Amino acid sequence: MVGDQGGEKGEAAGRQRRPIMKDVADKAGVSRTTVSLVLSGREARIPETTRLRVEQAARALNFRPSVAAQQLRTSRSRMVGLVSDEIASGPFAGGLIAGAQASARERDHALVVMNSGREGDLSVDVGALEDRGADALIFATVMTRPVRIPSRLVERLEGRGLLLLNCFDERLELPAVLPDDRRGGAAATELALAQGHRRIALLGGERGTWPAMERLAGYSDALAKHRLRFDKALVRHGNWHADSGYEQARHVLNLRKPPTVLLCGNDRMALGAYDAIKEMGLRVPEDVSVVGYDDQQEIVGFMRPPLTTMRIPYYEMGEYAVAAILDGARVRREMLHCEPVLRASLAKPPRPAGEVS
Repeated sequence: MVGDQGGEKGEAAGRQRRPIMKDVADKAGVSRTTVSLVLSGREARIPETTRLRVEQAARALNFRPSVAAQQLRTSRSRMVGLVSDEIASGPFAGGLIAGAQASARERDHALVVMNSGREGDLSVDVGALEDRGADALIFATVMTRPVRIPSRLVERLEGRGLLLLNCFDERLELPAVLPDDRRGGAAATELALAQGHRRIALLGGERGTWPAMERLAGYSDALAKHRLRFDKALVRHGNWHADSGYEQARHVLNLRKPPTVLLCGNDRMALGAYDAIKEMGLRVPEDVSVVGYDDQQEIVGFMRPPLTTMRIPYYEMGEYAVAAILDGARVRREMLHCEPVLRASLAKPPRPAGEVS
């Protein structure tokens, strides 16, 4: 028994306690108030030699200020809450959350992610973040769409930052950060036009959804800019999945005047289009070019030939949202550009039979 107790005491003595502000003050030969002012950056009149001595002492002791103490002193939690409807389990969550975390870390904040689920009660998650004194709240959705945030929740969050990410309220009362899908749809069409395509099919996503409508509008904008007729036979709607990409690709490629390029609602639909093209005895891009949307690495990394697509800037959206809400930027509706990613699935259209090069 005696030996056991001695071992426990030895272990306790061997463990180093976490250094406190008094340790830094003693090592630097200054008061605790001076240490607090230097490390918080709140006092510019402290002599440079003293400031350097405090900083060196803090580094030598591996001292980290107590977050709990800072919260009590400033009434701020240095926490940003991100509440979502399943985005934490979606294929694009990694980029969005990574961008938000990087931006929060740069501003000495922690990001807390809470997943409400599509049928979840948002007030429960908001309440949990309120209880922890979150400085700001971001609400994100898995698909770009309009949302309704109950007015009682907006009132509860008055005085804290509140921003919508990848969604927007229909009355435009809340700040929102979104991908610019209309510009993205136009950019995808311009890629095909630049290669010389004039029969351009759009195999869009689910009819009536915000991304599908915006990308269709961008497609129409680009055709009008180049004075090309909008042919409704070349526009089809799917369900964002490979099966509809397959079905709609077969439909347009069986037209009397088939398209030479397929602009797909997303990369999953492009995957289905690849299967249809191959099954019809055609080749990508020699006979038919294909352009996707999203740049979903789990899909495009295995497609042959590699897929030209439009990248939705999820990382930048998360980064921008946190920066805007913590820096106090005046945001209404910020649209971030979707960049083209050029790969081998897009080429010039095939020459008509009998044409001599």
